[in-house]
Amino acid sequence: MCPALSFQIPRLTAFVLRTFLQARSYIPVDSNVIDTARNFLLNSLAPSGQFTEHGYVIHRELQGGSASHISLTAYTLLAFLEDSPNNKVNISSAIHFLEANVSGGGVAASLPLALTAYALSLAKSSHADTALTLLNNRSTLIENGLKFWSDSASSEQSYYWQPSAITIETTAYALLAHLHQNKIAEAVPIMNWLSQQRNHLGGYASTQVTTLPGEHSSTELLESDTIHNLYFKFFFV
Repeated sequence: MCPALSFQIPRLTAFVLRTFLQARSYIPVDSNVIDTARNFLLNSLAPSGQFTEHGYVIHRELQGGSASHISLTAYTLLAFLEDSPNNKVNISSAIHFLEANVSGGGVAASLPLALTAYALSLAKSSHADTALTLLNNRSTLIENGLKFWSDSASSEQSYYWQPSAITIETTAYALLAHLHQNKIAEAVPIMNWLSQQRNHLGGYASTQVTTLPGEHSSTELLESDTIHNLYFKFFFV
């Protein structure tokens, strides 16, 4: 990545920061790079609690449509919440911003709502359960009890229908929200659906989406008290 452009777009910076934070458990990562990215994101935090976008995003559908400010805030907030043991900065205003939007019914699209539900779950917010309930009200149930999320009118389960990257990303974040609220049984139909969407190489529609479905699910499930009862259902349904 060009140094002049490295930290110009909050959404991309948050994605890179999250990737580096996960990678440093396995490979050396320059702490100065992490600090620079984190400081840039903090400078993008407005007094209202929302993160503001600079630059241009090509795939704007991944921003969450009219709720892009909510999507960006939730996504960027994850870069701090997922590193909570090492994160000493005050991000309470961003959490309150998401809580206010959940309480006010301001999260209309599924992707921003899934991101918000996951972020509030990580933050142990009292609004996390409400966000997850609202998210589940938008889910699609199909045969064999599989469950996913899509705002597309063409998401009918026809023989030729293929889920979009945003559908898989939304469903993956919904899965993580369920897991972090210890709703393991409810997460199984979501995992089953995601496991059926892999391509012939074992990945998903894009690099960003591929990193999501397995981001935390394996660890969360293995540590769950109920996983032994769900193992065969997840892998063999």
